[in-house]
Amino acid sequence: MKRPFSILLIGFLVAALGAREARAQLTVSELKSYSLEQLMGLEVTSVSRKPEPYAETAAAVSVLTEQDIDEAGSQTLADALRYMPGMEVARVDSRTWAISSRGFNASASNKLLVMIDGRTVYTPLFSGVFWDSQDTFMPDVDRIEVTRGPGSTMWGANAVNGVVAITTKDSRYTQGGLVTITAGSDEPGFASVRYGGQFDSGKYFYRVYVQSSQRNDLPTVTGNAGGDGWSTTQTGFRIDSAMPADEGSLSFSGDYYNGQVGTSPGENAPMSGGNFTLNASRVLSDDLVLSTTSYFDYVSRSVFQQYGETQRTYNVDTQLRYAGWQHHDIIAGMQFRNSSDDTDAGVLTTFSPSKRSINEGSAFVQDEMRWKDGRYGLIVGSKFEYHQFSGFDVEPSIRAAYHAGGSTLWAAVSRAVRTPSRFDEDVVVGVPRFPIIAGNEDFKSEALTAYELGYRAQVTSAFTWDTSLFVNRYDDLRSRERVPGKITSMLENKLNSRSVGVDVTAKWQVCSRWRLQATYTHLAENFSLDPGSTDPTGGYTEYDDPKNMASLQSSLQVTPALQWSFGVRYVSSLPNPAQKAYVTADMKLAYRFRGRWEFDLIGQNLLQKDHTEFGAGNPQAREVPREVYGSVIWQF
Repeated sequence: MKRPFSILLIGFLVAALGAREARAQLTVSELKSYSLEQLMGLEVTSVSRKPEPYAETAAAVSVLTEQDIDEAGSQTLADALRYMPGMEVARVDSRTWAISSRGFNASASNKLLVMIDGRTVYTPLFSGVFWDSQDTFMPDVDRIEVTRGPGSTMWGANAVNGVVAITTKDSRYTQGGLVTITAGSDEPGFASVRYGGQFDSGKYFYRVYVQSSQRNDLPTVTGNAGGDGWSTTQTGFRIDSAMPADEGSLSFSGDYYNGQVGTSPGENAPMSGGNFTLNASRVLSDDLVLSTTSYFDYVSRSVFQQYGETQRTYNVDTQLRYAGWQHHDIIAGMQFRNSSDDTDAGVLTTFSPSKRSINEGSAFVQDEMRWKDGRYGLIVGSKFEYHQFSGFDVEPSIRAAYHAGGSTLWAAVSRAVRTPSRFDEDVVVGVPRFPIIAGNEDFKSEALTAYELGYRAQVTSAFTWDTSLFVNRYDDLRSRERVPGKITSMLENKLNSRSVGVDVTAKWQVCSRWRLQATYTHLAENFSLDPGSTDPTGGYTEYDDPKNMASLQSSLQVTPALQWSFGVRYVSSLPNPAQKAYVTADMKLAYRFRGRWEFDLIGQNLLQKDHTEFGAGNPQAREVPREVYGSVIWQF
C-alpha cells in the first residue's frame, strides 16, 4: 500500500505556514474541562431533535465530550465508542468493527443509526456502517451523543437499538493551524493538517483539513497474515456563518476520501467517496424555529471476489419547532431520501437487479408537555414512514418523566422498525441458478416494541449516577427458510426475540484534578422461531452478544502540563461464533509544552500481547495486538 505522508505534509504545510496572519483561537492547553455539574447541564439534541438538558432527558443517553475523546487518545470513531455505557464495540479485523447497542451485534450490524452532523452514514445495501469509510478527523469532533434504545419516532427506520450522533465543531472554534503526526509500534502511522480562518469581514469562518491513515494487516488466530490492512487519504472543509444564536445558524461542509482496503493476502480493493452537508436554522420568532438538513453522499467500494457498489444518496430533512402554547413544545417535520446504486457481481454474491433507485419519505410530530414548573413531563409522538420495499410503517412513542432535586425518573414505551435493505430483497449468494441464500421481495420490516425505565441523579456536586432497565420484544426478524426440494434458503421474517437488560454508569469527581467513571451492562436474550419455520441456523446468525460488560476509567491532571488517563474494560464471552471473555486496558500520557505543543504516549490493549474480540471460532478470526502510539501535535 502507498504511504502518502511525505507529499501530504510537504504540500499542505507550505500552504498552512503561508497563512500565519490568522491566529489559533484555542491553544492545545485550552481544551475544555468539564466538572460533573457542567456535564449534567450539557444540552443534548439527539433524543428530541432539539436542545434539552442532559440531566432531564427522558432516555438512556450518554455524551462523549471533546475532552473525553482527547483524554482517551481515540484514533477513530470506533475507538471513541469503546467506553460508552451499553455499547458493544468489537474489532473484527484491521478495518471492520462490530458495533451495536442492546444486542444484535455483528460486522454488519443493522439496528444502530449513525449520523455525522445529521448525515446518515449507513449503507442501504445492508443497513449497516462501513466504519473504515468514517475516517473522521478526530480533533474536529465536538461531541458524540449515544442514545441507547429506539429513536425511530424522531429519526426513522434503523434507529432500533440506538442512535449515535456525531457533531463536529463550529469553524469559529478551529481557527489557526493544527498539525498531528502519529506512529504506532505495529502501525505505519497517521498524519493530518488543519487550517482555519475567516472571510467577508468576519461574517463567515472556515476550516480545511487533509489527513492520511495507514493500518497494517492483523494476523489470524492461526498465525497467518490477514491481508486486511488499509490506507486512505481524506480531505474536507466546513464553513459557518457568524450570525448570533438567537437568529439562527448556517453551516456547509464536505469531505472526500480515496484509499484501498485489503480483502485477502496480496489483494487490495479500491474505495472512495464524498459528501456535502448543509445545515441551516432560522429563528422566525421567539416561539418558532425552522431547521433543515440536506446532504448528498457518494460511496464507491469493491470487496475482492464478493461484490462492488456505487451508491448515491440525496436527503432533505426539514422540521419546525413551536413553543407558543403554555405547557407544550411541539416539533414536526418531513423527510425525503433517494438512494440509487449500481452493483457488480462477485464470485458468489450477486444483487438482482444490479441497479436500484429507492425512495423513502416520512413525517413526524411530537409534543412535549410539562407541568408544575417543569417537574412533570409527558412526551408523545410518532413517525409515519413510507419505504419503497415495505410500504408504510408507524413508529410511535410515549415518554413520561419526573424531575426533582437534581434527579430524573423516566419511563418509555416505543415502537421501532428496521426497513428491508437490498440484502434482504435482492441478494443471491451462490451460483445464480442454484443459490444457497436468496433475498425475498416480500420481506417485511423487522419490528421492536421496547419498554424502558430509567433514573439519573446528581447525588452530590462530585458524584452522579445513571441507570436504565429495558425489556425488548422483537418480531419478524430475519430468518433463513429452506425452499422445499432445493438447497436454497430464502430470507423471511420468522425469527423473534425477547431481551432484558440493565446498564449503570457512575461518575465521581474525586478532586479537582481527578475524575473516575465506572460502567456496567447486563443483557439476556432469548430467540425463537415461528411454528413451521425451517431455518436450520436457529437464528444464531442474528446475535453474538456478551451478557456482561464493565469498564473503569480514570483521568488525572498530574500537573498543569501533564495529564494521565487510564481505562480497563471487561467483555464476557460470546456464544456463536465462540469468543472467550477478555480484560484489557488502555492509557494515555499527554504533555503540553508552551501552550502550542503536545506530546502523547498512547497504549491500547496493554494486558495481553494479542487477543480476539469477535469470531474466535473461525480460523480466519483476527488477533487484536497490544499497541503503543506516539503522537506530536502542533497548533499555531
